[in-house]
Order: sequence, then structure tokens, then C-alpha cells
Amino acid sequence: MSQLSWIFKYGGRAHRSESASSAGPSQGPERVARPGQLGWLFRSRYTPIHGHPSQEKSSKRGGARPGAGRPRIDDKFPDAVSTASNYVQENGFQAHRRRRETTGNCGVSRRQIREMLLQSDPAFRKNSVSISTIGRWMVAPHKGVNAASLYTGAIDARIPTATNNRRKEDVNAHYYFCQVKYIMEFCSKFKDSTTVISCDNMNKVKVGVPAVSRYHQQGRFYPNNDAPDFEDHDFPNPGYLITPAGYMVLTPQIDQPNFTTDDLGRRHIGFPKSGPIRVINRVESFRPVNVIAHITDISLLHHQSPSPIVTAVLDGGSDFNVNFITNMFYYARLWRNLSLDALILTSFCPGYSAYNMIERGWATLAKKLAGVILSDKMPGESQSPFAQRNTLNAEERRSKEAQVFNDAMTALNSYWNNVKHNGFPVLSTSEECDGEVYRLFTDYQRVHRLVQQAGAKEIRQTENQDIFEELQFMFRHIDKRIGTVILAKCKDDFCEHCTSHPIEATEAMELIQGDGIPAPIPSRTHEGHFATFLEAVEFPRPTAYNEHMPKYGELRLGCCQHCKSFTFTSVTEKSRHNRLYHPTR
Repeated sequence: MSQLSWIFKYGGRAHRSESASSAGPSQGPERVARPGQLGWLFRSRYTPIHGHPSQEKSSKRGGARPGAGRPRIDDKFPDAVSTASNYVQENGFQAHRRRRETTGNCGVSRRQIREMLLQSDPAFRKNSVSISTIGRWMVAPHKGVNAASLYTGAIDARIPTATNNRRKEDVNAHYYFCQVKYIMEFCSKFKDSTTVISCDNMNKVKVGVPAVSRYHQQGRFYPNNDAPDFEDHDFPNPGYLITPAGYMVLTPQIDQPNFTTDDLGRRHIGFPKSGPIRVINRVESFRPVNVIAHITDISLLHHQSPSPIVTAVLDGGSDFNVNFITNMFYYARLWRNLSLDALILTSFCPGYSAYNMIERGWATLAKKLAGVILSDKMPGESQSPFAQRNTLNAEERRSKEAQVFNDAMTALNSYWNNVKHNGFPVLSTSEECDGEVYRLFTDYQRVHRLVQQAGAKEIRQTENQDIFEELQFMFRHIDKRIGTVILAKCKDDFCEHCTSHPIEATEAMELIQGDGIPAPIPSRTHEGHFATFLEAVEFPRPTAYNEHMPKYGELRLGCCQHCKSFTFTSVTEKSRHNRLYHPTR
């Protein structure tokens, strides 16, 4: 009989009893289940090994004695944790930035904390505290794993993830956020007649070196013998950059609620925050990326899905900024040429463009370029056209660079065209560097010089009369606020443009042509908050739209007394505006 079958036959006793051994013929030498042999069969708390000496000893002991074992360091030295916690606080990030006269650490390691404790109390030298024990005083790195129970969290500190969300505080930020939200809720209220586009340029994509920063985390698998390995120093060719211009058409989700409730219990109109992305790649040395390029792109998007009202959430850069007079001039041309009922342009507070909806899309696309190097060489050549500049004339070099950039943008499109962001597709195209390209207008240099630099006499000269009349037309239809511009059809029966293009979005235009889209107004029931859009539309409009904006009160520049609604943003703008366009008033 095998030892295993013998054990089960006789009830799992560890030793054969004498009665069992004398009950039948001898089965050989007495079999004893030695400690450790098949012991795993009997270690369950449901089937103890009865009569085994170790089991009897354990039952007599009844568990560990209270207070038995090595005492905890934090029990033996009650001040140890508080001393370590203070040391961590004194060497935090903000503490490091405030430090001026004394040197210190920016963050501390477990070893540094241990050395500090050993120096602060000689008793620690006799009762050594381990580095791992100090680590257990911190907050668990990941709270969702079993090992998190080993951390006490006595010190509110951990090794943080890298973030770059810090930005300069701006007292106007709250107002800007509210202003954008009002406009987004307005568009959702009249969603059947409104298209909303989030616009911005991505950081330039490099050619010849890693397309995006080498510090982007790799999120894909590579063969062990063929993983990305970059040069230890980047020496990019000057100007070898691609500028992606992006346009996200905000699209409501199927499950998007019509109304939401904030923390104060107030109702808001829900609005979309994502949608399909259209990317158009350009090389600025061949195709300038300015306001004309952007309004051309918006015009093409509009023709694909026309609507009487177009709203654009823009970046604050020079090629988008809604308060730049050159940009306003071309936005007015776009509104007129598309015969829109209204063109609404808004932006977030300067320095807060990260909140623009398309910025999340840029993060998705940038990840796809981690590890990618777009070639800066012609096929069959070992050097870039820039490296061959001493052997090529200007025309040959430009021709070769055009081909290099075209190939690079084709490759870039191939990386992005199979991508989805929040379930929406991305369509990436490019403008080739050679050949003809379509633009709505081609007079940027002339217009920019006249509206920004020309004097009152020059802008009224006969050859410039067309530009001056367009400016006057714009001032009659513009509602310019700080950070927002609204171009809308007027009620003037003598306005040729507005009478010849009847309004389509009648309900939305009743609000715009009436009291106008409200500007942020302080809440009457919640101090420190602005009223909601649904509340603000019922309130009387302030005398000046930006009356409750801190920047407006600081500037004290007011509005133009002759234009429909034109808020000044600087002393220079106010003096130039009055001198050029209202010199006799």
C-alpha cells in the first residue's frame, strides 16, 4: 500500500496506530508521514493534522502574544514621522522656488530622510531604521493594488508623475472661461443652425530628427534588436519644420444630455467637446500660415457642411487672434463671402489655450509620432539639401527641399490618417510646396500694411478706397469684445448686403440682433460666481459688454462712440482707431 493511500485509509493520521499495525499481516516497516512530506495536504484550516506535535503546540500557543516581536520604529520614536514629514515639506517644489538665501533640496529621497533622522536623534544610530520602512510611511504609489495596504500614509508625500499644468495666474481667466461657455451654450441652444469648430496649430513637426520630442513615452512594441535609438544630440536643419493646422468640428454624442447641473445645482445647456479632426500640413517657407490660410480652410469645411451660423474657438496666436485688426478684417471678409447670418469668434484667456478642445486631439496625434523620424534626404542621397547648400544654387536647393517636404508630409499623413480620437476619425492632408495653391485672398501684405501702419491720409487715397470701405462695412456689423468678435447681419433697410441675403436662422438671430449674446454677469445668488447662460439671457445687458471683466476696469479705455460695438484693448488701438476711421468726429 502506498503511503498516500495509507494516509487516506486510516483517517489522515500522521502515525500508524498499534491497533492498525496488529490488525492484519505485516505490511512492512511502520510508515510515518515525516514533517514536510506531503504536508501541503494537511495545511488547510479545515483539515488539521490531529495529534501532530506541531498542531498541539500551536493550539496551546493560541497565536502571537500581544506586544511580541520587534517594536515599530514609529512607536519607539513617536516624533520620527512628524520630523520626517516636516523635512519633506521644507524641501517641496514651491518651497524650493521660494528659497532665496539658503540652499536646499528640491524633493528628497528615502536615503536623505534616513540620514536626516540619524543626525537629528543619536538614538537612531543604535536602533537603525531601514530605507524600506521610511518608504512605507509615504502614500502608496498605486492605491488599487494589494501592496498599497503596506503603506501607512503617515507622510502625505509620494513620487509624483511629471506634469506641466502650471501656468501664470490671470485674474481674467474666470471671465474668459465663462464667456466661452456662454457662446458654447448659445450654439447648443440653436444647434440645428450652428456649426462649431475648434481651431489651433500643433507644435511644429521636425524633419530629419525625431518628429516630436524624444521624451515622448513609447507606447508601442518593437523587436528587441530593432528599437528606436536616437542621436545623443539633435542638430536639426534650420527651417525643416511642418506646421499642422487643425480644425475639430464639435459633434454632439448620442448620449450627450440636453442639460447638466453644476455643483451649485444650477442648470446649463450641454454642449459637445469633441468631434472629427481635419489636419492640413504646410511648410511655412513655401506656404505661409496666416489668417488667410485659416479662413480658406474654414471656408472649405463650411462648404462640406453648410450652416447659417459658424462659431470658431480660436487660439490666441498672431495668425488666429480675434482682436488683431488684420485678422478681424479677413474674418469680416469670410463672413460676407459665405453670406453667413453670423460668424462668432472666441478664445480662452491668454496662457490658457490648453483648454481649447482640439488640444486633446494634438496629444493623440503626437503619440503616434513617438519614435518617428521623417527623412530630410532625397531618395538615393546621403545628405539633406541644407547640407549640400555649398554645392547647390538657390533654385536647385529650393527644388530639392520642396520634394523632401512633400515626401515628409506624405509620410506624416500616413501616420495620422488611420487614427481615431474619442471615436472620431482624423483626416490629414497637406499642401504641396510646389505648384499652385488655392487661397480665398492674396492681398495679405497690402492689407496688413494699410490697417496696421498706414496713416489717415494714405488709407483714404483713391487706390486704397476699396480697403477703407471694407473697414467701414466691418465696423457697421461687428460686435467686438475682449476675446470675442461677433459679425452679424444688421436690421438696416439700406444695407445692400444684409437686405440681399435674408436671414435663415431666425430664432438665433432674434437674440443676436436684439440684446445680443450676453456677456458674463455676476450671479445674484452665488457670490464669487457668474450667472449661468440661462440666467444671463433674462437679465438686462450691461452698458458695456465687458463691464465685469477685471481687465476692462484696469484699462479704462471704454468702447468706440461711433461704431456699433467696438471695445478697445489698448491705448494704441483706441488712438489709431479714432484717428483713422473717425477723424472728423
